[in-house]
Amino acid sequence: MKTTQNKTVAVFKPQDEDPLSKLNPKRTENDAPLHFEGIRAGEASLREVLAYQVAPEFFNVPETYWAEVCHPVFNDGQSRTTIKRKLGSLQKFVPSMSTAEDIGSSLFSVEDVQKIALLDILLVNCDRNGGNILVHPESNRLVPIDHSFSLPDYQHLRDLRWFEWMNYRQSRQPITKGLDQFLKELDIQSWVDKATALKIRQECILSMEMAFVFLTKALSCGKTLFEIGRMMCSPNPKVTSVFANFAVEAASKSTCHKDVLDFFVSLVNRHFSSC
Repeated sequence: MKTTQNKTVAVFKPQDEDPLSKLNPKRTENDAPLHFEGIRAGEASLREVLAYQVAPEFFNVPETYWAEVCHPVFNDGQSRTTIKRKLGSLQKFVPSMSTAEDIGSSLFSVEDVQKIALLDILLVNCDRNGGNILVHPESNRLVPIDHSFSLPDYQHLRDLRWFEWMNYRQSRQPITKGLDQFLKELDIQSWVDKATALKIRQECILSMEMAFVFLTKALSCGKTLFEIGRMMCSPNPKVTSVFANFAVEAASKSTCHKDVLDFFVSLVNRHFSSC
């Protein structure tokens, strides 16, 4: 989105043109997604908004809001000239940034890396790569963007394959005092309420609740964020992570979300009981 002076100020992602949607102008008939089964077409922009809403000051996600925008460039599968009205996520544009792919990770602060790790774990971000971590050119402060493929359905947690920050040494260090305090004060129910208000599916919100339980229990046993990431990621279709296995086992016990979460908690407690 540009001003009348042609200055880029925001990025708008129409709900019905996200990467999984048929109206995505970059997608062809043969370009079907190979994974992310736990996320449906049209759900990506809701997750962009949620990633900002959960803790606007803490994670440094650019301001992101739910908005309606009108423009003829939007794709409706028919006219290319008429004005279309679309809903989607509107995110403040962050100028003059490199990405983490272009800069050595040794320049990143422990706090910044671990904040992104914490956000990704809690939102079960299936698409954290170096291209969606922006780096400030002077301070090297990290700015996480692109949270479209977060919160898969709890029955599809194997969609989570890898976190970019697991390649950084900062993720192998004990969590900082700032993160520890943030977690102690975190009310996960407030995150659930925000996700519910955005009408994110309950099956996906349950993934966040499971991630919170898994994260806090693992940290209490002295695990690093890297080690927790290893236990959450399924590196290929033939290998299912500890985290995903617990979710599958819990889902086999009941279809009631509360019961599934209770079963999941019991499995996590049993797993970490010896620490």
